[in-house]
Amino acid sequence: HRRAQQPNPNAMSLATVDPDGLPSARIVLCKDIDIEHGFLTFHTNRQSRKGRALEAHPHAALIFHWDHMDRQIRVEGKRARGATKSARGRVHPSDAD
Repeated sequence: HRRAQQPNPNAMSLATVDPDGLPSARIVLCKDIDIEHGFLTFHTNRQSRKGRALEAHPHAALIFHWDHMDRQIRVEGKRARGATKSARGRVHPSDAD
């Protein structure tokens, strides 16, 4: 079964721009997909490099890459800060392929 071969199907690449305008990408885990409200949720430390980048430039791009399924999903949108102090990044897709 092809799905069983995909490790970490909730892993996604998150691309941001830091306060100096430099791009950065890293892998984060998607914690929730809220289809009704159009949000993808991941957790981050707001004091981390990633958290500071999202604070400075709230737009981000995400890519899920499922190699064993020959699929990728791109999401681009604006970050919305989560309600918890533990920092929950939410990206509201503005364009998805």
